[in-house]
Amino acid sequence: MATRVSMTVADHNKAIEIDSNHAKAYANRGNAYNAKGMYDHAIADCSKAIEINPHDAFSYNNRGFAYGEKGMYDHAIAECSKVIEIDPRYDNAYNTRGVAYIGKEEYDLAIADFDTCISLNPSYRIAHKNRAVAIRLKEREE
Repeated sequence: MATRVSMTVADHNKAIEIDSNHAKAYANRGNAYNAKGMYDHAIADCSKAIEINPHDAFSYNNRGFAYGEKGMYDHAIAECSKVIEIDPRYDNAYNTRGVAYIGKEEYDLAIADFDTCISLNPSYRIAHKNRAVAIRLKEREE
């Protein structure tokens, strides 16, 4: 897997070298950096993709994921909310935002986002798992 991700980064580096305004190359390289746990690089690439194409829901979502992984939950929530504004049917944005809400211990909001994600994509297994986690954590607080 690491080799494949490295190759993907190298391929996108080449695409960016050929066309420095290729938003999708930055977005995809940012996604590859997320997969490697290189969140600052992912944020930078997604930011560049958004600069080129401000309506790129994929880049906002990936930047939100990176912020969430860094524990920057408010940023993650804002990014995912932007995704939902652009495309209200973008199921992954609800899951990513729900995870950020868990990080902030806002379990009702997390559960609502997982419910929406699941209603959009009933086979989204991770959202089901995350919803169960949020419910369990909420019950512990009560």
